[in-house]
Amino acid sequence: MKESYIQLISDRIKKFSFEFDDTLINEPFQPELKIEAIQKFKEKIANTPYNCILGLNIKLIFKKGRKHLLKLEMRIEGEFMGHPEMEEYEFRVLVINSGIINLFQIARAKILSISSQFGFTQPIYLPLMDITDFIKEEREKALKNLEE
Repeated sequence: MKESYIQLISDRIKKFSFEFDDTLINEPFQPELKIEAIQKFKEKIANTPYNCILGLNIKLIFKKGRKHLLKLEMRIEGEFMGHPEMEEYEFRVLVINSGIINLFQIARAKILSISSQFGFTQPIYLPLMDITDFIKEEREKALKNLEE
């Protein structure tokens, strides 16, 4: 294996909030997950590394009918750097393809950790999702912005 041409420099939680209704604890529920990505590719100057801040807005709602058992919102951002000699096209594709997956996994771990530290007897797990279509849409946005 070799080291990737992009690196995750840092990640941070920009927003974290939740509400829950403990009267519905033993009820069966239906999870609903919404994810939105925010891309901020910075302009590259000469031989400096590429830089991008990629964010995910995650909204998770467990509900039964119209009643919400749990509503969780999180915004997580990661800063990515790319090798200065790679093509910008390649940098954008790598950031979107691996960045979204990595940030989603980091978000899953942080939500699990935070919810267990708050004393939830059943910590909150983000469901595993097939986000390949979401990544494809975000990659198209990133490359469209490159053409402009």
